[in-house]
Amino acid sequence: MSLNVSRLWWNWEYDTDLYPTWDKFVQDLRDYYGVRTLSYINPFLANVSTKSDGYRRNLYLEATEKGYMIQNSTTNGTSIISSGPGLDAGILDLTNPSTRSWFKHVLMEQVWNANISGYMCDFGEYTPVLADTRFANKSVDPFFYHNEYPRDWATLHHSLRTEIPQVSDAIIFHRSASLGQNRHMNLFWAGDQDTTWGVNDGIKSAVTVLGHMGMSGFAHGHVEIGGYTTTWDSFGIVNRSAELLGRWGELAAVSSAVFRSHEGSVPQVNTQFYTNTSTFDYFAYNARMFSSLATYRRRILDTESKPYGWPLLRMPVVYHPDDVTARHISYQSFFLGPDLYVAPVLDPGATAVQVYLPGRNETYTHVWSARTYPGGQSITVGAPYGKPAVFIVGNRKHSDLDPFLKFVHEENSTTIRV
Repeated sequence: MSLNVSRLWWNWEYDTDLYPTWDKFVQDLRDYYGVRTLSYINPFLANVSTKSDGYRRNLYLEATEKGYMIQNSTTNGTSIISSGPGLDAGILDLTNPSTRSWFKHVLMEQVWNANISGYMCDFGEYTPVLADTRFANKSVDPFFYHNEYPRDWATLHHSLRTEIPQVSDAIIFHRSASLGQNRHMNLFWAGDQDTTWGVNDGIKSAVTVLGHMGMSGFAHGHVEIGGYTTTWDSFGIVNRSAELLGRWGELAAVSSAVFRSHEGSVPQVNTQFYTNTSTFDYFAYNARMFSSLATYRRRILDTESKPYGWPLLRMPVVYHPDDVTARHISYQSFFLGPDLYVAPVLDPGATAVQVYLPGRNETYTHVWSARTYPGGQSITVGAPYGKPAVFIVGNRKHSDLDPFLKFVHEENSTTIRV
């Protein structure tokens, strides 16, 4: 089977064939449809000299001539990383104030010139740690700066808010992180999971990442619905099924600060939300479930995340540190704020989940059956498509769960098919 793996040219200018009037297109979407547009950026510059359809400006050559990229003392030139066949690139040297100034102007002239509302601020973790890595700041140790680079990458974009008015209202989300970076960003995502059910880099790992990031002070997180990386094993391509996409959408609806999908690294072999009417209906259903929790999420973000840095998704150990079983839970269940407890379906073919309810003095009401269970035990509840195991913790204290419970009431008889 021949696969067409298509990648961006990291030169940060729009494609004039696909978008001949990019800035007008972005503005028209906002003016006529109320749709706001996100873009994409990363700290790499690709050499576009061989780009078959040409380019307007070769940022790689500009940065090379001015010494704006991380250097390799052995080759006495730009340190090159490869991200696939034919895509070699250099990395911006953020220890150089001139680099930061130059690239900020690139962003203003080539990215923020359209009325976008933010972007995926990708990568940040590729800084080489080799002994022959050289920075403009000669005192920088490559081994240690590797962990500091994501913070400087986020700081650069956050600083644009004083120069570009729309940045103050933008979503700029990251996947790489370092100590202190959370004060310079407003959203992160759990990274590029494989399009699988796996523990180490599939749907289960997305929950683990959100939980650990929350414990590390990154309060605003989300999963990338469906995963990203298509992999191969001895049997062939491991692609995304309709079931995995649907269950991942459920997870996003009850775990994340935003609801965002991705076509994946090889779109043509993966099920998409637009593949057929069933996948479209399942995705729309999950989007409505996410929307029904908007008021509740907003209260948590405003009253707990903003002033205290508490995450939206909370590992069970946060509320029950003395519960030995709760301490060993990683991806199986979590709290969404203080008032909801969730056990997502993360295995193929499963129509029920076993879930541990922490805290012997706590009660949990299963929203789909209205049955209340005491804590300190493991139970099994039904979880057909569209009905992840969600529980109200204790007695409901706020009315902001009303829209969600209305959704549950209206959709309880809905049958989802994949």
